[in-house]
Amino acid sequence: MQARQRGIKYDLLPPGMQRQKLNSSRFDKRSRTIFWHVHWQFPAANESVHDQRVSEQMPLTQVLQQHTSLAPGNSLRRHALRAYVEAGVQNLQILMKREHCPANKPEYHRIDGNRFLRQELSGKSVIEYPVLTVLLPGEDSKYNVAADVLANPADVKAAVQTDAGVGALQ
Repeated sequence: MQARQRGIKYDLLPPGMQRQKLNSSRFDKRSRTIFWHVHWQFPAANESVHDQRVSEQMPLTQVLQQHTSLAPGNSLRRHALRAYVEAGVQNLQILMKREHCPANKPEYHRIDGNRFLRQELSGKSVIEYPVLTVLLPGEDSKYNVAADVLANPADVKAAVQTDAGVGALQ
């Protein structure tokens, strides 16, 4: 329900599915904020990272910075992601795989890391939690980036409301 009010088409998988088991996305009633489980993929390093509680009110580059910055307990991950560290967070590109498209022709949404997660998920479809792919400069030519056709917020809201398969964050 909360995701739908934010213009996000949110689908839940049946109990027992791996992605459903990993999902820790929750709505905090007190702060009226969705805290998302976010799966980051770093294809050039063959690494992936799961963040359990990412506030929808946080810029994505700030979240990404936590994985590339020098911090206690972060040296192994930082070493694995050294190409991303050297490129700098501001030079990285973030893509989100478009859901409900053929597996043999995957498409991606370009994500602006300087915007809040809530803004970037609006108008997009999410199954359980967002999966974000982080690319080094020049890697985006390997990915089919879809044009975001629903740019008008009223169109997004109408498209989400007419979809009967939308789940709700509790």
